[in-house]
Parts: sequence; structure tokens; C-alpha cells
Amino acid sequence: MRALAPILAVAALLLGVLGIGLRQEADAQHTARAAALAQNRAVAAAFNDSASTILEPGRLVPLVSAAPWTFTKPAVDQEILRRFAASAVGGPDTDLLLMSPTGQVLSALPATAKAPIDTSGPQWRAAVAGRAQWTPVIADSNGTERVYALEPVIRADGTAAVLVIGRSAHHGLPTVIFQSLAALGSLELVDQNGRVGFGSDDRFIGRHVVDPAVLSRLPAEGDVTAVHSADPGLISFAVPMDGIPGYYTLLQRSRLAVFDDLGSSLPGLGLLLGMVAFTLAAVAASDERRRRTVRRDVDRFEALLRGAHDIVAVATPDCRISVVGPSVTRLLGQRPTDWAGHDVADLAHPEDAARLRAFVLSMAGRPAPASSGPDGPPAAGQPVAGGPAPTGEAPGAPKASPVPASLQDVRIRAADGRHRWFDVTASRLTAVTGPTPSDVLLTCHDIGERKVLQDELTAAAYRDPLTGLPNRAAFARCLDEAAQCLARRHAERPGRPGPDGPGGPGVCVDAATGPGAPEPGAGSFGVLFVDLDHFKPINDTYGHGTGDEVLEIVAPRLEAAVRAGDTVARLGGDEFAILVADTDKDELLELTERVLATLRQPLRTKAAVLTVSATIGAALSSAYPDPLRTVRAADLAMYDAKRRGRGSVVLARSDRRVPFVPALVPPSDRDPPA
Repeated sequence: MRALAPILAVAALLLGVLGIGLRQEADAQHTARAAALAQNRAVAAAFNDSASTILEPGRLVPLVSAAPWTFTKPAVDQEILRRFAASAVGGPDTDLLLMSPTGQVLSALPATAKAPIDTSGPQWRAAVAGRAQWTPVIADSNGTERVYALEPVIRADGTAAVLVIGRSAHHGLPTVIFQSLAALGSLELVDQNGRVGFGSDDRFIGRHVVDPAVLSRLPAEGDVTAVHSADPGLISFAVPMDGIPGYYTLLQRSRLAVFDDLGSSLPGLGLLLGMVAFTLAAVAASDERRRRTVRRDVDRFEALLRGAHDIVAVATPDCRISVVGPSVTRLLGQRPTDWAGHDVADLAHPEDAARLRAFVLSMAGRPAPASSGPDGPPAAGQPVAGGPAPTGEAPGAPKASPVPASLQDVRIRAADGRHRWFDVTASRLTAVTGPTPSDVLLTCHDIGERKVLQDELTAAAYRDPLTGLPNRAAFARCLDEAAQCLARRHAERPGRPGPDGPGGPGVCVDAATGPGAPEPGAGSFGVLFVDLDHFKPINDTYGHGTGDEVLEIVAPRLEAAVRAGDTVARLGGDEFAILVADTDKDELLELTERVLATLRQPLRTKAAVLTVSATIGAALSSAYPDPLRTVRAADLAMYDAKRRGRGSVVLARSDRRVPFVPALVPPSDRDPPA
């Protein structure tokens, strides 16, 4: 027994070492499993933040509200729908319907499209109240699974209509984006019923993949939660989408892919002869496992950057770029090294540089510099456009929000020197808020196509669709600019009162003798109201098509008759207005004669050779205390001219008392004097 004692002691020592190794191995596996789950939760959370920002239905409300809808002319509205269908708003196999708040279809593209939506349900009521919505997955009359976005069209008096965008679940733009990220796993947007609306794996679209009861129990704070999957070979992570109520981001991955390298590296219990080298082998295996885990994390992060459609970058607390994804090459033609080490302000357009830098500093938790003027960065405590709201704290000690914030309409320089439009979303990389500065994750989403469409729609909103002339809204804008220019000129003259006079707006003042009346001809502008004579008989005899031809011929003739810098606008029907800059009485009357002579020329239409004349009312701004009274005076002068006879011209008298009107009044709402 004494001879066996040393052997037993060594065996006990070796078994103790083996037990310690087994315990360490179990702890390492537990740590590695937790790290693998945390990594997948981070991927799901990052994708959810980006998807919530990009796909939020409320982002389209300003764009669809700016479109020049008529609500009464289906052909005109269908052309606007066609523009949306050709843009990123639509996409392949998308149904577009313009519907009234009561659910009536005003226009549709394609014309046979229908929306299987309950117009008495809570989502429709929310859209009519001005809140954009996404419906759950719905099969249309052809059996195509669609997700319908309800975008309210806002006007001054509330919601005028609802634009319904029915994206195909299999071919819609979100599915295309998700399929580009398929390397990260199966990414889906799931509705409140557990059905997949859009996703990277076409097999899951339209299927029930999660129990709705499980989704209803998810925390509303946006934490990523592991949920039970219908396929035991998959592990699933779900998180509610902040910007799309009733939808959830779902990441599904194979269990083998998540836990592919967590097997034991211990030798068998029977290999007692190798126990002497056990400690070295365990250390080596642990080090190799650590290297593989780090390499896997790096590969996954690089795959996320490669698959991202947007530019993803990391900025240090002092606003210098430390990491940038390869999408910068595809979107801007630059290499990632062209951004590395540069201040974010160096990458943006000079007019956007200051607010972009202030936005990043705010998210990093560092004080922004004091404002240096109208183009400088915002002062401390002021909100950054599109970014986090002010916190009310003392200047120099901002409280950085952990919630991602957005800065809209930022121009970033491309390799060719031109600038492209982006929306920039930022979030802190440190979850703890407070005075400690943090790196900032920046996601730059290309909005160039949306800006082009928005500019086209804005231009269309100020153009008459028939003649191409400025419309009533554009004329009002030009009149306002002329009035402001005139006010600046008077302000530069010492001792002169403002353009409203001492009585203020709304008080009837005798323009010829009242206080504050400008000197005649001193920096005046003129207004002509031109009403075509005998236009209604043309419509009645030859039809409205010929009437439209007449208006299309008259418009360029009027533009040719006026001077460069004057504005010709169509106010509606057969009525035109001309804003004449820097003129006097003689020059204004000479212009009216040119207009009448031009309009008397024969008009060659498809139906016949026709002639028209015009009745003109004229007014000079020097005779009235404000521009709106000048417009009203020209309008009343036109009615005086009609009483004298067709083809007449009347210049409003400077001693005429003209009531104040708050805005340009449409022709149908004016009451001509008796």
C-alpha cells in the first residue's frame, strides 16, 4: 500500500486537474453560447433600427402631400400615380390607389386595381386622422399577397385623400433589400398575425412563422428577444419595429450555424497518459477558440457592412471617421480609406457641414460649438434639424440620447466632386448615457431619387398643366417677392413709413393722399388682369378641346409680348395675370396695347381659324399701400373695362378706395361690382 501511495496521489492530482479542466470547458461553452446569442441579437437590433428608419410610412407623408393632386380628374391623378410607380416609392408589381377619406377610389394604377381594406376599421381611421399605417399581409383578388401602406394626403383643412400603396410581398422593394442581406440569415418583417410580409427567404413569405401570442408578449421597449420557432432546427430573434406599428423584425438562423464551433476540446477520460500535457492543451484550445470567435465576429461585421445598401460608418467623439463600409465605393465612388481619419464636416457640402458636425457631437455626448451666424452650427440647447430634441440642460453639457436620431437632407461629396443627397441616422455605440463621450454609428441612406421626384412634384405644383405658365400659387409667390423688394427699397429711404402705412393692414386708406403713399413711379410694379373675350362661345361651338388649343396658343403669345423679367400666369379658365416689374403708367399702358395687338392675331386650331380679343384691367403699386390692394384694383378695373365694351383697357384710378383682401381670390369666388 505504501508503494501505491505516490501513484494514487499523482492520480488524484491528475483527476483534480481533469475536473478543473472540465469545469473550465463548461464555463467556456456557456460564455461562447451567450456571446453567439448576443451577436445575433445585435445583428437583429441593428437591422431593425435601419429598417424602421428607411421603411417608416410616415416619411412619405410630406412627399405625397406635396403632389399636385386634383382629386377630380382621374387621368391627371393617374399620371402622378405613374410617377410614383416609377420611383422608389412604388417598385415592381405595386398597386397604387388614390382614395377619398370615405373609401371611394378616385384614381388607380393599374386601372383595375382594388384595395381589400376595411375602410371602417381602426387603421383606415388612423390614416384619415393623418397617421400613416401599414396593413397586415392581405391577399388581393388575384391571390397576390400584398402589404398596403396608407399614406394620408394632407391639405390645410386636414386629410384630403389617402394614397394606398400595395407592395407585392414577393417583389416589393423591402424584399429586394432583405434579399441583399441573406448572408446574415433569414431576415423577415412579420405582421401582428405572425405572417411574413417581406423577407430574404421567398419560402417564408406569406407563411405563419411565429405564434401571434408570442409577439404580443414582446417588450415594447424594443429589446431583442429569442422566440420559439416552428422549425426546431432554427433559432429565432424578434423585436418590435418602432416606426411601423403592428410589425416585427425576425432574424432566423440555423442552430448549427450559430453554435458551429462550440464542441468540447477535452481529451477522453481514458487517455490518462496524456494528462501531463492537459493544461497546455487546454490553454492552446482556449486560445484557438478565442481567435475563432473573434474572427467570426469580424467576418459577421464585415458581411453586415458588405451587404448593407447604405453607407455605414463609425465616428469618434471628436467627429473623425474611424470605420466605413464598402458601400461608400458603390454610392460615392470613393474608397473607405478616403474617409478614414477625416472630420465629418470635410465630407459634406459647405452649407451642411456645420449642422452635420453639431449633430454627431450631440449624439456623441459632447458640447456643440456656439452658433457663428445663420450658416453656423446651432447653439447649445437648440435642436438639430431632424436630430434629438433639446434636453433643457445647461449649454456645454448635452445629454446624448441612446435612441437613434435622424438628420435629413444632407449633401455628401462624391469622388467626381458633385454632391448626393442622404438622410443620416446616428446612434451611440455605448449603451450607457451620461457625460462620457461615445463613438457614433452613422447610417447614410441615399435619397437622391426621392429628392428628384420631390423637386419634380414641387415644380408641378406651381405650373398650370395645360399652358405650362405659372399658376395662381406661383403668381402669389412672385407678387410677394415684388412686394418685399419694394419694401426694402422704401426702408432704405430715410423718413419713409413701412408698406402697410400707419393704419396697418386691413385699414382702407385713400391711396392718393393717405399717409405713407409712395411717390408715383418710384420703384413701382404693375398688375394686369387679362380676360379673353368671347371664349365661352368657342367652347360651346367647337368643344373644350378647341378651347384648350386656344389657351395653349395664347400663353406663348402673352410671354412674347411682355418684357424679360415680367411674369405671365394663368389664374384659371380664360383669365391671365401679368406682373410687370419696375414700370410706370406710360410703360404699363404701352404694354397693354402690345398685348391686345398680339391677341387679335388669328389663331389656327385644328377645328378652325379663330380670333379672340381681351379686356384688361391695370393697376400700379405706387397708387396703393399694399400689393393685395393693387391686385384687387386691377381686378375691379377689368370689370370696369367690361362695362365699357369688349377689347377695352382701364387703368385703376389712384384716388379709388380699394378694400383690403387677405389673399388672391379665385375667379369663381369674386363678386364683380354692380
